[in-house]
Amino acid sequence: MLNEFVNVARKKLGFGWSQIEEALKAIHTLAGAIHPIDIESHSSAVVLARRYGFSFYDALIVASAQIAQCDILYSEDFQHSQKIEGLTIFDPFRD
Repeated sequence: MLNEFVNVARKKLGFGWSQIEEALKAIHTLAGAIHPIDIESHSSAVVLARRYGFSFYDALIVASAQIAQCDILYSEDFQHSQKIEGLTIFDPFRD
């Protein structure tokens, strides 16, 4: 999710706003289709949060990946190699 990228880039990586804007342009170019957060993703996130005990925001990331029909989600916020209803989580920062 682009929201998560901006948050991490700003808070954890210390990117300036111009760096974030440039990175977002590159992501938009590489990603092609970017799916919006909508009522379907919110509803799915509530179910996932309840079922797995995730925070709503983390559940929204998973729900969005599932709706976009992703097989892999790269995130440091979940257990590495965790499988969630057909989605596999990989921590890109894992040693």
